Amino acid sequence: GGRTKKVSNRSLKVIYFNANSIKGKLDDIAAAEDLYKPDIICICETKITDTFYDNELLGNKFTLYRNDRTDHGGGVLIAVKNVDHLKIANAQYGPGESVSLSLSYFDLRFDLITYYRPPCEHQLDDLESLIESTTQEHTILVGDLNLPDIDWTSNNGVAKESQRKGFHRKALSLIQRNAMRQLIREPTHVKGNTLDLV
Repeated sequence: GGRTKKVSNRSLKVIYFNANSIKGKLDDIAAAEDLYKPDIICICETKITDTFYDNELLGNKFTLYRNDRTDHGGGVLIAVKNVDHLKIANAQYGPGESVSLSLSYFDLRFDLITYYRPPCEHQLDDLESLIESTTQEHTILVGDLNLPDIDWTSNNGVAKESQRKGFHRKALSLIQRNAMRQLIREPTHVKGNTLDLV
């Protein structure tokens, strides 16, 4: 038999949440960081500009990769803990409201994308470009895609009463065509929709 590698103490913790503005939630973010002790934090709808300093969020324990919106709303960030074995090979800002990182952690290599698609956006070009631009074998996409009419629990179909069936079917096809699958199975919005995806 061959030798097995012991991989305990090599787990990588990633958390994601939709902040809907981090300014009033700094204590909540700090509490989540203290409770879960993540290596990476992905946040969507940060709603901050360059007047908000990186160290205001998590001090100096993390390096922040931000794509702020210059007007009201939106914005995304990925915070990566400053640890020896977690390396950033490449950081990309955009297309659209996104941050993409090519990461390595010991022998694991993957692309991590945090993406926000505003509900007023009526095309999928940015999302398609993001998925096509990945360089690693494994990709993790998190964010608020604002696709309320996709039913992720039953065969990943589009709701019959959808006003934009074609758009939602195209988005679902893009995700499935790239061998991605939705991990969130419960609603993420007060209206009962699953808008945030992992």
